[in-house]
Amino acid sequence: MSRPSPLDIQELVDHCIDCLAGSPYDLLSCALVARAWVDGAQSHLLRRPHSTNRHVEHAWDGSRIPEFYDTLVRYPHLARHVDDLWVVASRAEKLCHLNFTRLKCLSVVSHDPLPEAFRHLLSLPTLHHLEFTTFNRLEPAFPPPWKYCSTTIQHLTLFCVDLSGLTHAFPIIPGIQHIRLKSLWLDVDVGSETLNDLALFPFDVSAIQALGITTRISVPQVPFSTWTVQVLVLYLTRGDDNDIHNLDLSSFPNLALLRICLRSSLPPSLLTTLATIVPSQRIDTIALSFRDVLNPATPTDLDLVLSSLPLSPPPSFELVRADDQINLKLAFPTLFSKHLVRVSSRDDPGASAFWTEEKLWWQRVVDKL
Repeated sequence: MSRPSPLDIQELVDHCIDCLAGSPYDLLSCALVARAWVDGAQSHLLRRPHSTNRHVEHAWDGSRIPEFYDTLVRYPHLARHVDDLWVVASRAEKLCHLNFTRLKCLSVVSHDPLPEAFRHLLSLPTLHHLEFTTFNRLEPAFPPPWKYCSTTIQHLTLFCVDLSGLTHAFPIIPGIQHIRLKSLWLDVDVGSETLNDLALFPFDVSAIQALGITTRISVPQVPFSTWTVQVLVLYLTRGDDNDIHNLDLSSFPNLALLRICLRSSLPPSLLTTLATIVPSQRIDTIALSFRDVLNPATPTDLDLVLSSLPLSPPPSFELVRADDQINLKLAFPTLFSKHLVRVSSRDDPGASAFWTEEKLWWQRVVDKL
């Protein structure tokens, strides 16, 4: 009588496959071994198909989107594995009625009003993150699909041309339950707008804990209490229009984490903005994430300002760079002399990889709120 193989024990097989979660190539190989291996491998490959598959040769790009959608429609049982779904609205209407039983993050790219079919996806009770991208202005003609949104949504990300149409795109609808948000990320491509008139009904942003904003938004007055914000991320990566407008960091008294995403040069008012930090604040971590190769002459003044912040105890500093960048010890000598710096690197210095990793970092942080 032959002894049973450990690989006959499904729990052991699943555990071994779990250990390969970060290796798409190995997961693809596992899926071809035996039927007992398929489900576990597919589960990891399809949880975040767009972020996972970008590491696979010839993988995720615009030409593969219809192929992926067709695969889910042809094999609808695969939808139960998907945690994070990125869809182009004009191509994805056929996905809307699939049984996404564990979908937590939904990212929608749309140039036109969302089809009515998206009502099902937006109302899923498992949904926690909603991201909406449009390269047009959000006009009154945009639907409000938001009235169908699940009340379980806690995190909202908006990428749009400008803020002027947002009030019209989120009209107040009587009888609709408010959705209390924990985080808001606003990326506005053109225009210089303030947040003081921003209304995102039915989303309630009055007590958000994490705020991400681009340089072109000013926050002299905001529609939420800055007292509740613990995480603030500034995306200063807009090229020539790379400045901060009227941002007083002292208005965030409970700020614990400040992350600043930069290109190779500093925006003119960054040092002035950092100077608004006051001794009463208790900032634990300040992170600088560089998208491009760092100019060796750039950080000199920044090193002096960061090392002299009036905070006690002093915060820790994290520097995120591309692998081919200069030795940061030469660029930030004072910070390194105080042994408060941790350096991490990105494998891919490209802009696309930068944004992918920043979005994944944002999701990890807000999931802990």
